[in-house]
Amino acid sequence: MNFRLGVELEGILPFNKNKWSMFIEPTFHSYSSEKQTEPTAFNSNTSLATVDYKSIEIPMGFRHYMFLNDNAKLFANVGYVVDIPLNASVAYESNFGTTRIEFGSNGSFVFGVGFKYNNKIGIEARYIGKREIFGNGAFVSYFSDYQGYSLIFGYTLF
Repeated sequence: MNFRLGVELEGILPFNKNKWSMFIEPTFHSYSSEKQTEPTAFNSNTSLATVDYKSIEIPMGFRHYMFLNDNAKLFANVGYVVDIPLNASVAYESNFGTTRIEFGSNGSFVFGVGFKYNNKIGIEARYIGKREIFGNGAFVSYFSDYQGYSLIFGYTLF
């Protein structure tokens, strides 16, 4: 669990009673973790994996509003997220040395549902689908299925 910081730009499309919009939401997010493994009866190696993952995620897509009354509306959105790593890597240290793997740039689909009140305050639950984050040129033996869930709180300024 971690925090992200972003800005969303949304343009309401002028048809179907303003129920459709397009959005783009550049977001900075950061994740760091370490995992130490101890020797076992089957493996005498000690290893330490360190993840330092910082990136700019750029979800973009379409949103459909369902108006409940003059002040409240539900929405559902679908889109695609592009992920741009910023000096992000995994370091794996073991008895045999250190291996460093750089993250690549890959994307995935996003789906979300939410609620907006008085066109100012909003909450959204979003799923970001699985994606390979080691990118092109990574070692064949390393792969990932990075995915995420977000609970997004928003406040509209303009």
